[in-house]
Amino acid sequence: MLLGILTARLLGPERRGILTLVMTLPLTLVHFADLGVSQANIYLIGRRKRPAEAILTNSLVIALGSGLVIAAVLWLLRDWVLDTLLRGLPAPYFAAILLLLPLLLLYTYWIAILRAWERFRLVNLLLLLMPVSLLICVTPALLIFQGRDDSLEWATAAYLGGSLLAIGAGLFVVARQVRQQSMGPVRLFDRCLARESLGYGLKSYVQNLMGHLAYRLDIYLVALFLDPRDVAFYSIAVSIAELAWYVPNSVGIVLFPKLSNEVEERIHPLTAEVCRHTFSITLLITAGVTIAGIIGIPLLYGAEYRPAIFPLLALGPGIVVMSLYKVLTRNFSSRNRQQVSVITALIGLALNVILNVLLIPRFGTVGAALASSVAYAVMSVALLIAFRRESQLTWRQIALPGQDDWKRYTQLGLYLRTKFQERSKPDAG
Repeated sequence: MLLGILTARLLGPERRGILTLVMTLPLTLVHFADLGVSQANIYLIGRRKRPAEAILTNSLVIALGSGLVIAAVLWLLRDWVLDTLLRGLPAPYFAAILLLLPLLLLYTYWIAILRAWERFRLVNLLLLLMPVSLLICVTPALLIFQGRDDSLEWATAAYLGGSLLAIGAGLFVVARQVRQQSMGPVRLFDRCLARESLGYGLKSYVQNLMGHLAYRLDIYLVALFLDPRDVAFYSIAVSIAELAWYVPNSVGIVLFPKLSNEVEERIHPLTAEVCRHTFSITLLITAGVTIAGIIGIPLLYGAEYRPAIFPLLALGPGIVVMSLYKVLTRNFSSRNRQQVSVITALIGLALNVILNVLLIPRFGTVGAALASSVAYAVMSVALLIAFRRESQLTWRQIALPGQDDWKRYTQLGLYLRTKFQERSKPDAG
């Protein structure tokens, strides 16, 4: 968030829009190159009890192989890519991002090993390291070179340098953890394990790729139909609205390995319980984030970014409903039923593209936000219907807190108040 404010203030809307493409593209490329291996690593370690040292080696080979192949293909297609979806992005930036791809892909694969072990405290520290590293590297570049013609180049170089620092630290920590956990020798590439990994992972791959495109394709379509200033406005609206997704995203990170290790009869009731709580919390946070955005965008980013408020308002309903989808997909993935999530994601992606193409030329960034909200709602409702049929639970049991839930909320509130009062008391000594 702080990095977004600094880049908006010091680069201006047009250059900030180009930097948005630089920072969004690596995430999109990772989803294209992932092949579902990160999800497969969690599933194979958690449910199939495969050795982590073998997963580590296989992930290294697959990450380098798929990452380099996709980078080479995209470089050959660079003229078309830079003239359409990445219009305004200079070719040298595109080349630097492609070189970063294999390492970022490996980082994603190896972090999944810690998630499979449910080492979430360590996972959180490593995930936090990435934005902290970016902030430490990019901020001096913005301050030192602000106002210069090459300020965007320096900001991009600092972004790539900060990413490499965080990736290197993460890879070192995971490798050390696996070495300490494993009692056996370092393993060579295991073809049987690779087939098992890809067999499970390719289904998750399609699901995750479609989901990511449903989240991020609108930014590229805004870049295609509008100009970099509009990309800056829309990306700010998206980044603020998606603050409410920290809860469902965090829940999903924990829930998937939890369900993968859970007995079959507990999977559906546990998913429904988590779904109810997550939906309620996301609704409250979205309302707060929207109000804060209306006040904070012109105050923090600057008056020239006021147009970001309107797409923020249009994104709110879709953000809330999408919290259901983010929880329910973990249920289907934990049972090797990703095809259900894939179908719903394909429906949402197709609808998102059609609506964006129709609405962006007429309504600009607000049209992109409306298209995303409608697509999110359709995806969530479709998956909710599928989960209800398989679980035999009611709509209320899945999406709305019941009487017992409200009692637990009350108990939690009383507990937190008691703890706060205890900490607020001065020491007797």
